[in-house]
Amino acid sequence: ELRSKNREGVNKTIESVTVTKNSQDWIGILAEVGVPCGPIYALDQVFDDPQVKHLEMEHPVNHPELGEIKLVGQPIKMSRYTSKKGMPTPNRGEHTDEVLLEFGFTGDEIENLRAKKAV
Repeated sequence: ELRSKNREGVNKTIESVTVTKNSQDWIGILAEVGVPCGPIYALDQVFDDPQVKHLEMEHPVNHPELGEIKLVGQPIKMSRYTSKKGMPTPNRGEHTDEVLLEFGFTGDEIENLRAKKAV
């Protein structure tokens, strides 16, 4: 409760210290004393990270509206499973009918849900 009550003051105190060095300096200092940490990247920096490259996290896809974009792939690699690649994230509602049909809704029930603006 006190942490929430004093959040603004605590954040200002932390910021007054953290602004004295850049991110890489802080990462080095914290790693040196055993604190797990890493950078928080801007979107244009994510795929340049050596660990992201090593783990083959870049997942390029051709989106029908956005063109060629990079998505973050699965971080876990399994010997007997290959994650699907090449599929863009769906647009909002793109698979609604398929999902509802899979759960046993009929076409008429789905239309009724649409008429009620429930989906």
